[in-house]
Formats: sequence, C-alpha cells, structure tokens
Amino acid sequence: MEMVYLINGGESGGGGGSGGGGATAGYPIVKAVVTDGAVGLQDRSVTRVELKTSNPVRINFPPKTEGVARDFLLRLVITADAVPEVTFAVPTGETFSFEEGDEESFSCLVGVNIFAFTETDDGTFVVNRKLVSIAQSVTFDAEGGTVDPPSKDYLLGVKYGALPVPVRKGYVFVYWMTEDNVEVKATDTVKTSVSRLVAKWEPYVDKFAPAILELGDVVFTTDGNAKWSLDDATGNPDAPSARSGAIGDSQQSSLFGTVTGAGVLAFRRKVSSESSWDFLRFFVDGVQKFSWSGEQDWGDVTCNCSDFGPGEHVFEWRYAKDGSVSRGSDCAWIDRVQWRAT
Repeated sequence: MEMVYLINGGESGGGGGSGGGGATAGYPIVKAVVTDGAVGLQDRSVTRVELKTSNPVRINFPPKTEGVARDFLLRLVITADAVPEVTFAVPTGETFSFEEGDEESFSCLVGVNIFAFTETDDGTFVVNRKLVSIAQSVTFDAEGGTVDPPSKDYLLGVKYGALPVPVRKGYVFVYWMTEDNVEVKATDTVKTSVSRLVAKWEPYVDKFAPAILELGDVVFTTDGNAKWSLDDATGNPDAPSARSGAIGDSQQSSLFGTVTGAGVLAFRRKVSSESSWDFLRFFVDGVQKFSWSGEQDWGDVTCNCSDFGPGEHVFEWRYAKDGSVSRGSDCAWIDRVQWRAT
C-alpha cells in the first residue's frame, strides 16, 4: 500500500490507498479550530490544527462510511510552551485497531506533528507519523553593548544549546533574561512566548588594579576556562599577586590589561608548570612576545610599546596547558605592574 503524506511541513496533502488499491489523489487542506476542547478530522482531507496553549484537546476521528476505507491526515502544529495532553478519540460504537507498534506513533511534541491514517481492507489502521521542527527567531538586545549575532533561529521545544555573549565597555555580562526579567540559560527550552532576550549587566569593578598595579592606568579583566584571582600567599608581602585559574588539560586562563596610547610596560612574573609543555605566554595586541615554562621564580619583564598608536591596546597573560600531565603548582603569577605612558 502506498502512503503519501506531508513532507517537511509543506501545505499540501496526498491520499493513501483506498480499499487497499493504492491509488493516490490530492487532498484539500482543512483548517480546524478547537472548540470546547475538541476538534474533528475529515476523511479524505488534511486537517490542520494549531495548539497555542497547553489546554488538553481531544482529536475525533471521522466516522466510517459503509464500504469505504478511511484515509485522512492530521497536521497538528504545537507552538505552546508546554505540550498539551492530546487524546485521539474514535466515534461512538467503533473500535479502532492498529498495526503492532503503532501506539507509539501517537506521541506529540512541540513542532509540526504530521499523522497519516490509512484503513486497510481488514479494518486495521496503518499510522505514519513524522515531526517537523519549527524555528523560532530570537532577537538579542545587548542593552547598550554589542552582540554577534543580533538574532538567531532556534528550534521550539529544544534546548538553546548556546547563547551569544555580548560585550559592553565598563560592564560585566551577567545573563540573558526575558522581557519579564526571567533568567534564560543555554540549558533552557526554546518557547514561543520568548522571542526577545535582554542582556543583564553589572558595572565592572577592577579588583586587580588596586592589588598589582604600581604605576599608570591599566584596566584588568580575566577570561578563559578559569579566571585569574588574587593570591595573598605569593608575591608582594604588602598586597596580593594575580594568579591564573585552576585549569585542566588543553585549557587556558587569561588576564588582560588594557591601556591607551604608547608607553613602556614592566611587570614581575612567576611560573610553576610542566617544563616545555605548559606555558605562561605574554601577548601584545594578539601577538606573542614572551613565553615561560617549568619552574621560574619571580623575574622582571619589560616590554617597550613606544610605537603604539593612539587608542586602546591590550596585553594578555595567558597560562595554557597541553593535553596531559601536571607539574608543580600548575599556574602562573603576575605582580607589580607598571605602565609608563610616553
């Protein structure tokens, strides 16, 4: 028996076998509205029903016409934030039987649930089902910052999986939230009711500058698989040093320092790592200038940046590990930073 049903959510239908003959014909699309919690299907038709709420609904099969095998399709579009309870009901006095295993075909999910029902000569129903996902466009409002991309399509009923991270100078991104101020995480499920996410920010407070900056104007930030922190036990006895985050194999932890214009940078560094494999690397505007590995006690470093043009420039201290083995304290420290603008 040949079955023809909706493909990829297209608004067209086909007929299945009538009386086992396998003939096919185009079926009309019938848009039905749920009334008093129920909706009826029509034979030789594609009935389209949209469920925008989570209220229970009963789907009534078409009654039997003597001598005619039924053949009908249901296009059930569920856009509710939660899947409603859907019950399939047969006409009074009838008992439907299905091929073995077809009972599982009646499960519904958020998206376009397509069901094709064909009655065979012996009165048994063959059920074919497929789910076509629905894309929901979500717009990201960075609230004074920037974000890439500004919008993205997600599948309804599926977890976000990943959300972009916005950037705003002088602020720290906290999380995305709905217009009702409800936090949204990457592990949350995409809902029809959420089409716009707003960034929540907190003013950035530089905890590193008061501890490790001895001269000049440098704004410090940290990022990576683990963030840098202040270490009271290592370095200058009068103030904490900055220590790289606790990372695993093939991970990294970065401390950034942003300055304006040209100048000369000086700092002290200390490293305790697997020699020749795990490194503290120093970058200037993305270009590596120095690297250290193994057991390196406190040492002075100077970097002449007198050729800097106007505008902001970024220093990066990056502690990075290879794919295996740890030695020593498995970290790096930075202290006594001085920036002499020229």
